[in-house]
Amino acid sequence: MQIIRAFWKTIGWSALVIILSAWSGEKINHVMALMPFENVDKIAHFGMYFIFTFLMMYDFNHFKSRSFPVIQIIIFSVATAVAFGGIMEILQSLPRLHRSTDIFDFLTNTSGALTAVIVYKPINLILSRITSNITKPPRNF
Repeated sequence: MQIIRAFWKTIGWSALVIILSAWSGEKINHVMALMPFENVDKIAHFGMYFIFTFLMMYDFNHFKSRSFPVIQIIIFSVATAVAFGGIMEILQSLPRLHRSTDIFDFLTNTSGALTAVIVYKPINLILSRITSNITKPPRNF
């Protein structure tokens, strides 16, 4: 239960990725036709796996009952995101989904995960400053 509480953001995002990946290709194509430029799906793939990896690293760093070495967090987070993205791409080849496996989607997922690692530290620093300012009690005048 403690792990679920600590990793609820990562688990919730994973569920959202699974739901979006399982959407019918016919519905996805209809939505994509409304977009103003081609390959907008690559932006979605990049963003989904960027957020997935970022949240996982964040959750690991804030997991109170155990401290993990940074390199271990990075390797585990990226490996999990890449494996998850690969599995999602393979599952999209199921005929019932009317979707297809795309190596460029997989590569975009991977680049989103790797970019999250690169920008994690500065973004986490900014988030820490924002949340510390929010949680400070107001000053008495």
